[in-house]
Parts: sequence; C-alpha cells; structure tokens
Amino acid sequence: MHHSRHESHKEMYSAAGRTALIARIEAIADEALALMKLFDAATEEYLETRGISKEEVNRRTAELLAEWMKGA
Repeated sequence: MHHSRHESHKEMYSAAGRTALIARIEAIADEALALMKLFDAATEEYLETRGISKEEVNRRTAELLAEWMKGA
C-alpha cells in the first residue's frame, strides 16, 4: 500500500487498470479485516485463560475509550 501510487499510477489511466487496482486494494482490506478478527479471537482466548472475562475486557475497554475521548 505504501508504494501503490508510485507503482500503480499508470493503471489509473485505463478502466481495466483501475478495476484491477481497486480489486487489489479491496483484497488487502479483506485480508486486514480477517487478520484483525483472528487477532481479536486469539487475544480474547488468551485473556480468558488468564482469568479475565469478556465482560471485564469490555468494561476496561469502555473506561479506556472514555479516557481517550476526554483528551481528544
């Protein structure tokens, strides 16, 4: 993604090139979402083995988000 504009700028000048570029970007987004879900599940499983419930994670997450929003 970091070099996509430099490496793919010629593709923007044709409909087929734009379609291919958009498909690649969408594939990257899909892979990132899948990875995020796997990481979330693995983290949740690990925390449960350490005795931290989903409810506790949600409570702490809400507290942290509220704290961050105060500083925003």
